[in-house]
Amino acid sequence: MTGVSQERSAALHLAWARSGFQIVLAMFSYTMLKAYLWVRVLIVLAALSLSACASVARSGPRDLSARLDQLFGAVAPELFNGVVLIARDHDIVLHRGYGLAERSMHVPVTTETVFPIASLSKQFTAAAVLRLVADRRLALHDTLGMLFPTAPADKRGITVHQLLTGTAGLPRDATPSGAVIERDSVVQAILATPLRRTPGSAHEYSNAGYLLL
Repeated sequence: MTGVSQERSAALHLAWARSGFQIVLAMFSYTMLKAYLWVRVLIVLAALSLSACASVARSGPRDLSARLDQLFGAVAPELFNGVVLIARDHDIVLHRGYGLAERSMHVPVTTETVFPIASLSKQFTAAAVLRLVADRRLALHDTLGMLFPTAPADKRGITVHQLLTGTAGLPRDATPSGAVIERDSVVQAILATPLRRTPGSAHEYSNAGYLLL
């Protein structure tokens, strides 16, 4: 681990099936630009990368790597502080960090830099749950009462589907943000937290629901 930042981060993954290329960009979104502008920066950089990849037949892997390295080096650290991973099939074309992970201490971004992906982790959680469903180790209609025998009466009927879709009636948070708490303590805190609404009645963004998942 060579750098950990408390700044927000953004990520983009593009797969170009026809050519076998995959492009992964992860960057720190410092407060100079608003969030939607950072998304535009990522899209533009990804588009430029795809354009360079499209010319691989006319050049070669080594030339492509150098061209991509020049592209990202030109915009770091003003517009891009992050890691680039570009691969074709099983061959890595470019994997390198650019810019700074921590500006005040001038810590450079490397391929080992840790990015705070925050709620992007929910997508991975949902995918893992659906994989368990596909393997018939879990069902979307399974309830908290089935999964947590100590669940109180008001939460025993909450389903996995409701947790996934933010309709479980749980509040946004049930534990302090950023606090390091043991797993069992987190579960107990969430189960003890009063519901904000009747499960299944409406959608409400909830970190607590995904912590249970």
